[in-house]
Amino acid sequence: MKYLPYSRLSGVPNVIVDGAAQADTVLTLSHWPGSSSPPAFRADTSTEIVLNYLSIPTASKQYAPGVRVVSNNHFDEDGLCAVWAMLYPKLALKQRDLLIDVATAGDFNTYRRPQAAKVVFTIRSYSNPLSSPLAARLQEDDGSGSSRYLALLPLLARFLDEIERFEVYWNPEWSAMLRSKTALVTGQVELREVPHVDLAVVQAPEALHPMVLYNHTQRLRVLTALPGGYYCLRYRYESWVQFVSRPVMPRVDLTPLLPRLQDLERSGARWAFDGNAAPTPALQPLAPDGQPAPSSLSLETLLNEVITFYQQEQNKPERQWNPYLPRGESETTM
Repeated sequence: MKYLPYSRLSGVPNVIVDGAAQADTVLTLSHWPGSSSPPAFRADTSTEIVLNYLSIPTASKQYAPGVRVVSNNHFDEDGLCAVWAMLYPKLALKQRDLLIDVATAGDFNTYRRPQAAKVVFTIRSYSNPLSSPLAARLQEDDGSGSSRYLALLPLLARFLDEIERFEVYWNPEWSAMLRSKTALVTGQVELREVPHVDLAVVQAPEALHPMVLYNHTQRLRVLTALPGGYYCLRYRYESWVQFVSRPVMPRVDLTPLLPRLQDLERSGARWAFDGNAAPTPALQPLAPDGQPAPSSLSLETLLNEVITFYQQEQNKPERQWNPYLPRGESETTM
C-alpha cells in the first residue's frame, strides 16, 4: 500500500481513510458524516476503524481486492495515524492503543495518556509552517494536506516511540495545557452540567485548553463564559461524526434561537451560529468585523434561553444533525 495525494486519484482505485470518497474509491474507512464504512469496522475515530479493518486478515481481499493506494482529502492527526496504519499495518497493530489515543486526542481533545497529547502537539508543530523544521517541504500542497502527509508519514513512528526527544515541539502547547489544568484544579474554574440537555457550563478567567476541559466532561454542548460577557456555545466534534462508543444526543440547529437572543441583546453585538454542518460550530455574539464581542446578557439569562430552547426543540428530527444520512442529504460541508 502507498499514499497518493487526493488530487492524483483520478482513474486510480483507492481506499479513503478519515475523509470523503471520490469517484474511484473502492473502500471508505471513515467516521465522517455520510460515510459508507462497513458496519463491522465502525468506531469513534477513523484510525480505530482502520485498525479494525487491518485486524481481519481477509478483509482486504473482501473489501478492496488489488487496491494499493490510500489517501485522504484533509490533514489532521486522525488522518495521519489512519494513513500510516494502512502503510505499516504490522507496526500499527502493535501500537493500536497508542494510535487510537493519539487520534482521539487530535479529533476529540480527550486523551488517556500524556504521551498521546505530546504526539498530537508535535504533529501540530511539524505541520505548521511557522514552527515546523520541515517548513520548506510544506509549501506545495494540493489542498488536501498532501505535503504534510508526505513530510510526516516517515516521522510518525519516531513520534510514537521517542516522543521525549521532540520536547521543543510539544512543550509550548503542553505548558499551555498545564496552565489550564492548574486553573481547573485550584478552583479558578466553575464547571457545572445540565445533563438533560447534554450541556456543560464553564466559567473561567480565560479560555481553557480544550484537552483540559473536554477531559473533565462528556457533555457535547459546551457553553463557556469568560469575564466581560464573552460567551461561546460550541458543539463538540463527537456530535458531527458517526460516534459509536456511547449514545450521544444529536446536535440541534440553533439558528431559530438567534432572533430571541438578538431581541434581548443591548450591546450592539450580533448573535450568530455557524450552522449544524460545521464540524465544531459555535453560537456567540460577534462584532461587526466578525470577531467575538461582549454581550449585555447575564449568564443566567443566556443559560435560561438556551435550556428552554433545547427542551422545546432537541427532540424534533428536523432540527437534528444526522451523521448517518448519505452525503448530500446531510448537507455536509466538506
